Amino acid sequence: AAHPSLPFGTRLRVTNVVNGKQVLVTITDRGPFYGGRILDMSPASFRRIARQSQGIAQVCTSRI
Repeated sequence: AAHPSLPFGTRLRVTNVVNGKQVLVTITDRGPFYGGRILDMSPASFRRIARQSQGIAQVCTSRI
């Protein structure tokens, strides 16, 4: 996953606020570079919490 300021190696629990599905990700990159987004996830991670065709999802994150 990519985040603009968290240190590399930080682990996050990402929860889709609409359906409650969760995935664990590790910060390995900087970004996202689109306005208003806080996290950029790999397609495989995103598919675990939402439909790929959805493109974006409202999530909450917690550091683990």
